[in-house]
Amino acid sequence: MKVASTMLLKMREIATWSKGFSEASWMLLACGCLSLMWARKWVRSKKERFPQGPLVLPIIGHMHLLMSLPHQALAKLGPKYGHLIGLKLGQQRCVVVSSPDLAKEFLVTHDKSFANRPPYGFTSVLLYGPENDLFFSGYGAPWRKHRKMCTLELFTAKRLQETEHVRQEEVGVLLQRISDLSRGGSAAIEVGECVAEMSTNLISRLLYSGPRVTSQKKDGENLPQLVKEMEQETAPFLGDFIPWLSWADVFRKRHMRKLHNRIDVVISGMLNERKQAMLQNSAPKGDFLHTLLSKEMAKSSQEDDVLTMNEIKSIMLGMLGGSIHTTSLTLEWAMAELLKNPHCLAKLQREIDTVLGKKDQITDADIPKLSYLSECKVRNYTIPANTHLLMNTWAIGRDEQVWKNAAQFLPERFESKDIDVKGLNFDLLPFGGGRRICLGLPLGLSIVEVTLANLVNKYNWKLPVGETSASLNMDEMAGITANRAIPMKAVPKLRL
Repeated sequence: MKVASTMLLKMREIATWSKGFSEASWMLLACGCLSLMWARKWVRSKKERFPQGPLVLPIIGHMHLLMSLPHQALAKLGPKYGHLIGLKLGQQRCVVVSSPDLAKEFLVTHDKSFANRPPYGFTSVLLYGPENDLFFSGYGAPWRKHRKMCTLELFTAKRLQETEHVRQEEVGVLLQRISDLSRGGSAAIEVGECVAEMSTNLISRLLYSGPRVTSQKKDGENLPQLVKEMEQETAPFLGDFIPWLSWADVFRKRHMRKLHNRIDVVISGMLNERKQAMLQNSAPKGDFLHTLLSKEMAKSSQEDDVLTMNEIKSIMLGMLGGSIHTTSLTLEWAMAELLKNPHCLAKLQREIDTVLGKKDQITDADIPKLSYLSECKVRNYTIPANTHLLMNTWAIGRDEQVWKNAAQFLPERFESKDIDVKGLNFDLLPFGGGRRICLGLPLGLSIVEVTLANLVNKYNWKLPVGETSASLNMDEMAGITANRAIPMKAVPKLRL
């Protein structure tokens, strides 16, 4: 009671004292307070420097830079702002790294500080929640459990050797399909569509003994088709960067929920069907799905051995999404570069003929013989906690200070320079680096190298009538991966 009386007395004194203030005095006091606040912020910013960047626009910050082909737009800022650029995406701070030495500093020295993933809203709407996701989850025990499980069951040297026959069978089917579609070398084919079909069937067989699908087979929805739609929708909401504009995401969220429900119907049906078959001992054994469901059905007391159905669904979606499109896209771009540079295609064919002879189908064992194929402080800057990190690997791989004629397709550069693409050499980071390096690196390399070698070995490739290597369109389109703006067509003719 005494404290309340004292506070009331003080408030009366302040009210009486303030009556003597004129309007000008109040304005002067307000300006003084604002000046003190600004000065404090200025001193702090000088003490803790953040990397420089372009002029920050009101509300959106630098979000306009990411509207179309962001990797190229950000690379163009390098000459003016350097290889470490500070951006503001709405209210979210972000740094862009585009040089090998800085990439090493972030991915090795400060790796743990940036091992987390931003909690983007789409992971809870389109996917099965960030806590269950293989690629967008935070750095912690669940992520380590899922990654370890995938590595042991899919990507060890032993497992790759055990499943080599699957890769060889699907490459054989691809070669036969190309021969059929090209009608003996008289018709052009869409290379990307053919290799995407091969990649889909290969990954589906490894993961869940899935049935073979073709581009002509459109009866009903299948998981690979839905995963492709999911990839096209995988992007942050506006509200992730400007929270008070979250209302603008309502239509995207509604569309994502509908897509999620379609995916869930298909994948739930597949899992339930497999569980019933496992209970009746009639299910195929040895694939990835069998292992995952065994851990869910066993109800082990060991936390590392337990999986929920949502975890299994999320892991399956992640593995499909992270494997199918990236592999086929890499193969399509590689073939486009070879047709754009026919002397490179001819050189690779000569090497195959010399080293392997007239071999009908190339295997994993042949590839090594083909050399031609093959908050923290950073730089005196303060990078606050929860700052997003954009590693511009596109710009790193085109750094003129590291690579001579960086924009040209010159495979010969790797004959004199030993480059490790597995995250140890930061001049080239096709699979990323650090703790979050691409999980499927061993399988992806195997599929791309063996398939490309077979495509080049089996056929002589040329562009359709009326198109030349100089006129071949090499434009990209925006997306979670760098898709070709125009699908490539080519005419294959048997050379064996």
